[in-house]
Amino acid sequence: LMSSQLESFSADTNAIFPPPIIRFTINVLHNSPLKELCLKNTGLCTPMWGKLFHSLHFPHLQTLEVDSQCPLKVILECLCRHHHVEYLDIAPNSLPEQQYRAWYPLVELPGLCHIGGLPAYASALGRHLQNPGTITSLSIFMIDVPFPHNQLSSVLDCTDVFPGLYNVLITFHHSQPIPTSSLLFPSSKACICRAQHLRMACRFSVVTDDNNGILVSSY
Repeated sequence: LMSSQLESFSADTNAIFPPPIIRFTINVLHNSPLKELCLKNTGLCTPMWGKLFHSLHFPHLQTLEVDSQCPLKVILECLCRHHHVEYLDIAPNSLPEQQYRAWYPLVELPGLCHIGGLPAYASALGRHLQNPGTITSLSIFMIDVPFPHNQLSSVLDCTDVFPGLYNVLITFHHSQPIPTSSLLFPSSKACICRAQHLRMACRFSVVTDDNNGILVSSY
């Protein structure tokens, strides 16, 4: 394919990634001066995520959004080759959040100012940045599965990774009653939100499981 002028590519479907089409998709992306790339609900398995990003390089990429099925290692390797990324979002899906205990080489992204994602993924990304202090905006997504205890407390713990935070947005993506236990704070623990501005929003109007409270959608 000839080079194109495509600067933004967004896909929220797996329709462009089956074997007969994926080569065409890669060629389109490979020959484009992308600044924004969004790949969600692709249905890609771990090896395919690796192959996809290994074959792509965008010198001017500033915004990257993928779903949380993309392995942390693959994201970090991609970021190593895209030092101009400023906005990074890891979109949640319906699967339980993973634990990220492995350690990989640190990544230097001097212009990165925003990270969005599930708490554990966002924290893991922050721990692998050489300069986490550049992050001034953090968006945390809370989803239906699973419902861990003290979920809100763990979200605030995530802010400890980013000492330069200014804005924090916590969004509840729950579509069913929220267990009250997930909103409690441990009595023996002091929870601090390291940000100047904190917003909480909800995609749907949902009640807690004891019907003592309701979170009203702000969307």
